[in-house]
Amino acid sequence: MRPLRLEMTAFGPFAETQVVDFRELGGAQLFLICGETGAGKSAILDGLCAALYGESSGGERSVAQLRSDHADPRVLTALRLDFRVGEHAYRIERTPAQRRAKFKGEAAEDGEVLAGHVDQAASATLWRLASDAPEALVAEVLAERKVREVDARVLGLVKLEVAQFRRVVVLPQGDFRLLLSADSAAR
Repeated sequence: MRPLRLEMTAFGPFAETQVVDFRELGGAQLFLICGETGAGKSAILDGLCAALYGESSGGERSVAQLRSDHADPRVLTALRLDFRVGEHAYRIERTPAQRRAKFKGEAAEDGEVLAGHVDQAASATLWRLASDAPEALVAEVLAERKVREVDARVLGLVKLEVAQFRRVVVLPQGDFRLLLSADSAAR
């Protein structure tokens, strides 16, 4: 799995939409995300893991807990990841379960105007793209709005469960020593 572009909205420290375009790394097979404390390194790793699996990169927090405290309450936390597996490019969009503010004048199905908040269910959609170009068109919808179906398709594509992805691809801070000292079966 090669990440191409990650878009995070109201996620982690990012109140607005932030984009990380991994295509700018060119053909690099390995890269390091580094920077000052608080620069958002962990948020990028959390974004990758949350987009693919609906879980954080460390597993200590739920994705719902990764909503930005600075975001407008009317903006949904959302993740979009374009990635490549083999010859094909894919896009996954995920919105975790969350509570959002009601819009002014938003009414219930019976027409009653409500105030306060709305509970938004988690959703995920997976597409195969026509190419890995920045503005690639969708070639095929693989799973739409069904989190479990998307999760199963991602597992089939990436061939790694979330725990394996965390160890092999993400390798969070502090876990490098564990990787080095683990036996070959655990690695």
